[in-house]
Amino acid sequence: MTTEMLSHLVVGAILLFFGRRVFWLFVGAVGFLSGFELAEQLFGVEPGWTAVVVGLLVGGAAAMLAMFFQLVAAGIAGFGVGFYAALELAGPGAPAWLAALCGAAGSLLAVALFGWALVVLSAMAGAAALLDPFDLASGARLIGFVVLAGVGIGVQAVGMERGEARRR
Repeated sequence: MTTEMLSHLVVGAILLFFGRRVFWLFVGAVGFLSGFELAEQLFGVEPGWTAVVVGLLVGGAAAMLAMFFQLVAAGIAGFGVGFYAALELAGPGAPAWLAALCGAAGSLLAVALFGWALVVLSAMAGAAALLDPFDLASGARLIGFVVLAGVGIGVQAVGMERGEARRR
């Protein structure tokens, strides 16, 4: 198993099931995934470990910002998830304007509906990260994305309801 595959699978599983609970980690993981993809696609970075280092630097900075500026970080994380998911779903050669538009939509969603946005966006990021290492046809990738994101949203929603019930 390659470093890229392992990192995407671990980060994807954490985001899919626990993204809302560990907000700063969610933001850092999205920063990692976005930085990793940015290094690979824009700079053609090889070997894979260099992209991991770039991802760790971006993710670390994003996680630190999340600790101090939650709503700003939510907007940034929303942009990162929308951007990353658009690139993963559209595949290589995706138009930059589409990724930016999806990023802007993710950012608006994250700020307006903070709690639920964390659930939905972290599940989407986790689903995209879990699918990234596999070479799937676009139809299978879309079905896998929808199913995985749905499972992640369901698991996190149950956890959110349990947390609200304990506070009552």
